[in-house]
Amino acid sequence: MKASCVSLIFGLAALQFGQTDSAGRSVILELPKLPVIRGSDVTLQCKSSDGSKPTMFFFRNGSFIGHRSTGEFTISDMQQTDEGLYHCSAGLFSSSEKTWLRVTDPPPPSVLRLLCHLVVVCPYIISTILMVCVYCGKRRGNKAAVSMEMDPRANGGQRPSAERDNVTERDF
Repeated sequence: MKASCVSLIFGLAALQFGQTDSAGRSVILELPKLPVIRGSDVTLQCKSSDGSKPTMFFFRNGSFIGHRSTGEFTISDMQQTDEGLYHCSAGLFSSSEKTWLRVTDPPPPSVLRLLCHLVVVCPYIISTILMVCVYCGKRRGNKAAVSMEMDPRANGGQRPSAERDNVTERDF
């Protein structure tokens, strides 16, 4: 608990005294370049240009939001209120440039995307239902809906050969 109080005081001191506009900054804050989608997680990375690994202090709109010895600060479930001007500091006189982090709403699904999903999913569902019906019908032993019996008129009007053999001629 004592260390976090010292870190908080140290972080505020870095905010008050460590901001310079010189081009030779020794701390670099890396943020996503594109706007962040609301609800996603974002990791802020603060690096020292000399390769050292000091504790980094993170700020949003000039307010201290946390510190990490790893130099990485993750904000979970980004919301519109998390949008703002971010920077980090490694000490009293080393601060990164302030960088704007923008949060946007996720894009609404388009009609074209919905149609593409329907074109892909519908044939799959229909073929699956048909295959299940065929499988269940064979499993139960149901006979086919089409009869395999031949109509006597289908052989050119003649009776099947088995019937012709049983016919006897009679003289009148």
